[in-house]
Amino acid sequence: MTGLEWKLDSDRRALTLTVSTNPPVVLTLDAAQTDEMLENLGRFRAAMTPGHSAIFAPGQKVVCARNPAWLAELDMMQGDSLLHLRDPHFGWRHYLIPREEAKKLADVLRNQVEAPIAAMPENKPN
Repeated sequence: MTGLEWKLDSDRRALTLTVSTNPPVVLTLDAAQTDEMLENLGRFRAAMTPGHSAIFAPGQKVVCARNPAWLAELDMMQGDSLLHLRDPHFGWRHYLIPREEAKKLADVLRNQVEAPIAAMPENKPN
């Protein structure tokens, strides 16, 4: 992005953000401040327009975390599923999934793991 320079300090304990203004604005954030900034940026982005699409088209190329740590527990208030996923970029993210949606997700995952693994076409890259 033009006008912003992000740099991880050599000790990997701080992030320095330089905004190209006259004079330049330099912000140095530790890990906790960076987490706070990410939470606030996410909250503001959710309120911005245009919003993210509510529909995801399957088959798109995506960058993803492989085999993230996860934990599921029962929400004591409604009996829904509380799903915790650890994202390497953002830490633990938490999702409350209504019972019926959790059942659909369980069925989809079960069908996927029980289906035979399709052979990759020779001319298709990974």
